[in-house]
Amino acid sequence: MRKALVLGSVAAMAFGLALAAPAGAATGDTVVTFTVGSTVPSVAVVGGVWTPGTGTSTTAVGTIVGTVITDTRIPAVTTTGNWTDVVSASSFDMVGVTTPAVADGTRIAPSSATIWSDDPVVTIPGTATVTNDHPSSTPLTLASTTATLLHASTKNPNISTFTSHVSINTSAAATGAFLGTITQTVS
Repeated sequence: MRKALVLGSVAAMAFGLALAAPAGAATGDTVVTFTVGSTVPSVAVVGGVWTPGTGTSTTAVGTIVGTVITDTRIPAVTTTGNWTDVVSASSFDMVGVTTPAVADGTRIAPSSATIWSDDPVVTIPGTATVTNDHPSSTPLTLASTTATLLHASTKNPNISTFTSHVSINTSAAATGAFLGTITQTVS
């Protein structure tokens, strides 16, 4: 039996809190800007857009297209700046269920999902050296706590753009639409 699975707001970006999307939303595109450190460096994250893919009866797949990390910090000449993109996920809950639970298939745990990224494209003016910790050969199992997706060593301001891919095991899920959030934070 095939199961229909709709994910909304999977690409939501947040710093310190997850931003809830309206019920039934099929895409998430959130811009978050914040200050890091005492010398007022700034890192801005523009969230990608969730694009559902063609899954199977036991797997939902999709991509988070166009995540952009803009690092406007200007480190001293003798130092380098670094940034790390970490990711976490909420549970994926069946839409309309008041008390979803894994046991009855109305909740999918974050650990049922994996994420991996294409190598980022670093655009001028930066000289960032980005390490993709989780390419397709070593996907990251998601959790409610953060884990590093990729990181960079930088010498001046830079912009990095990348696409991430998500696969969610739905074999124990009930038939219906699900909503969850994948959060990326850069520091």
